[in-house]
Amino acid sequence: MSAGKLLWFLISSTGGIGIELSGGIVSNCLITSCQYSGIESITGTSTVLNCVFYNNGQHGVVTWDVGVITVSNCICVGSSEDAYNSWRGTIYLSYSLGAHVDTQGNQGCLNADPMFYSTTDYHISQGSPCWNTGNPALNDPDGTRSDMGYFGGPDCPIYPVVYEIFIQPNGGLINLQAKGRANY
Repeated sequence: MSAGKLLWFLISSTGGIGIELSGGIVSNCLITSCQYSGIESITGTSTVLNCVFYNNGQHGVVTWDVGVITVSNCICVGSSEDAYNSWRGTIYLSYSLGAHVDTQGNQGCLNADPMFYSTTDYHISQGSPCWNTGNPALNDPDGTRSDMGYFGGPDCPIYPVVYEIFIQPNGGLINLQAKGRANY
């Protein structure tokens, strides 16, 4: 990817790298089970926000040569090597969870259990160290400080959860009314 914005994708690769970046923005994506790294950058300037990197073969995010990546509000666990590694390029890391090597900034970074609901549900549990500890300049849709991970930040996916349904027969028709709330 060299330009544009990749949003709300699940990326998995048993044969290589999840995403090769040379520019653009990757936001609120889940990148898991890649044979090598979740994201690799060789050239260009890129931004990665509110992503989850889970069980990748090498790193969550790595830069080679002159690649520059700004990473914020991400969670990386289960990689066989460091979560974030700026090998020859530059990673500006902030408000993210996971071990890091040769990265710049590192403000608000953690190395702890993110407390996902499960190994297949990447919502963070209440009490998670990632809850309301993302970049304070970014808010979740409910107006609170951003969470780290896929379900945090201004671009997090919001979907309705129906909590009450009214069914009323009306002659030969059925009227349905539902009450719901946004969930993220």
